[in-house]
Amino acid sequence: MLCGVFAGCFAQGMMPEAALRVAVVASALAVTRMGTLASCPTVEDISSLIKHSETERA
Repeated sequence: MLCGVFAGCFAQGMMPEAALRVAVVASALAVTRMGTLASCPTVEDISSLIKHSETERA
C-alpha cells in the first residue's frame, strides 16, 4: 500500500514529502480494515483524514 500510493502520487508530480505523507495516511487507513481490496482507502477517505489531522494540529 505505502509504496504503491507513494509511487502514484510522485508520478503525478507531487513532491516526495507530500507523496510520502499521503502514502502514510493511506497505509494507516488500510490497516484498520479487514480484507484486501476492501481495506484500500478511497481518495475521499485519505483527504478526510489529512484534513482532520491538519485541524487537530492547528
